[in-house]
Amino acid sequence: MPDQSLLGRLNRWARNSVTLKLFVIGILILLLLIPASMVTSLIRERENIRDEAVREV
Repeated sequence: MPDQSLLGRLNRWARNSVTLKLFVIGILILLLLIPASMVTSLIRERENIRDEAVREV
């Protein structure tokens, strides 16, 4: 039964740990930067294509 009490303490620590919550939020922010940068690069690429088309005409 000591495993259950250890799991219970670990569970309580994870629920109350501000550091763990901040760490998880930081990881989520970093993961969400990937699609944001992909969208930004797509916008730049399309702007370049538009500018090339305007120059050709």
